[in-house]
Amino acid sequence: MQRHLVSTCLLALLCATASVQAAETDGHLSLSLAPGFDSNPLELPETSLKKTEGAFYTELGVDAGLRIKMNRLLSFSMDLDGSVRSFGSDASDADRVWGQARAGVTLAPYRNGARGFAVMAGGTFGSSRSTYIDPATGESYMMFDGTNDVPVPDRFDSDTTGVFVDMRWRTHERLLFYLDSTQEWRRYVESYEPLLDPLDDSSLSFQPGVLLDLTSWMKLDVSYSWSDRSYDELAALDATATVVPGEQRAYHDNGMSVTFGFEPLEAFSFAIGTTSSTREDLYAGYYDNSGTMTFGSFNFKAGAKTRLNAFVGLRNLEYDNATVDSTTNGDTLDSERKLFVARAEHDLADRFVVFGEAGMDKSENNDPLFTYDRTWAHAGLRFRL
Repeated sequence: MQRHLVSTCLLALLCATASVQAAETDGHLSLSLAPGFDSNPLELPETSLKKTEGAFYTELGVDAGLRIKMNRLLSFSMDLDGSVRSFGSDASDADRVWGQARAGVTLAPYRNGARGFAVMAGGTFGSSRSTYIDPATGESYMMFDGTNDVPVPDRFDSDTTGVFVDMRWRTHERLLFYLDSTQEWRRYVESYEPLLDPLDDSSLSFQPGVLLDLTSWMKLDVSYSWSDRSYDELAALDATATVVPGEQRAYHDNGMSVTFGFEPLEAFSFAIGTTSSTREDLYAGYYDNSGTMTFGSFNFKAGAKTRLNAFVGLRNLEYDNATVDSTTNGDTLDSERKLFVARAEHDLADRFVVFGEAGMDKSENNDPLFTYDRTWAHAGLRFRL
């Protein structure tokens, strides 16, 4: 699948390059470097055997994109985003790397003034690397194979390939309908069979929605999400959390999202919204859960060169049956998470931007191993083309 995706992206690039002189092109590239400090990089609880200590890190980021408009009906696009966060040796287990690439072709067969219809189709590739940490010890997770403890540090390292089809239909200058659909295949880098079941899975998702301009300064975005995820070999659990050999684990998720966006001034905008989600464990309902997230954000342009923005979110998740210790009538794995992030950017001369970010993350869980507090801050320089 990865070879097929790469071949598709290369073919699209070659086709676009062949006619690039007759096409409109628009691209961007930015590289950022930011040193920072994290008070709890491993997200450990206070009860962890490893003392929770802060650590300095360096983060390198990349953001690149290219748009090639062949004519009013056809265009190509490619995007790449990623970052590497590296800590000192004492906290190197908190290092993480992620990246995502997306390439596609857009067809716009209908356009009439403000009205129009467009469809974009293409492929994606994502990669994530980190260390699987046992919150009880603060060290790499260990599994007992019957004789010895075996480390499984890259248990969740994975690569994801996918295909997507996104549609946009503007029926009025103030009304837009959209539908995003994705098929993804996630493959984990390491296999620990027979000690652990493989986590490889595939998922199919749809998100239809409508974006409505209520006034010249207020917008409403309403969407519904639906997805199915099935695991290739991971066994299902019965109502008592007992593994059921031969039965494939699968989940069905759905939810609603409502967001109000406001732009009372050209230099100031903000948004508030809420999302709901429900998960159904399709075998015996052991991992059935439901949750909500309420959030708000704001953006402010403090002059021609300075931008400020912030995000705050609160998420609650409740399980119907899954318990902390997997015993009947135990405390369920209910959780609450609070997140706050603030950012500032200022343009310098010669394509440079200085920026800063600070955030707070607080997680509460009926399982004390997943209860933690964390703050971080970094500042750096971005070069953009």
